[in-house]
Amino acid sequence: MGQCMVWGNAKDLVLPPADSDEFIFLARRVGYTTDDWQAGTRHLQTDIEEHLTLTKQFFERTFGKL
Repeated sequence: MGQCMVWGNAKDLVLPPADSDEFIFLARRVGYTTDDWQAGTRHLQTDIEEHLTLTKQFFERTFGKL
């Protein structure tokens, strides 16, 4: 997936629930477009979870556990 810019405001700093219309819109907006919109949202959710896990692991390696 290539880079993309998403415009928004400070309210956009919190992810909407994965089963919401807002999450579906977010998935489409950032490029997770598929013939099956549910597959696109699942792919985005999986990617978010993976990146959160990797970020947490990096933080804990660098700064220690909270």
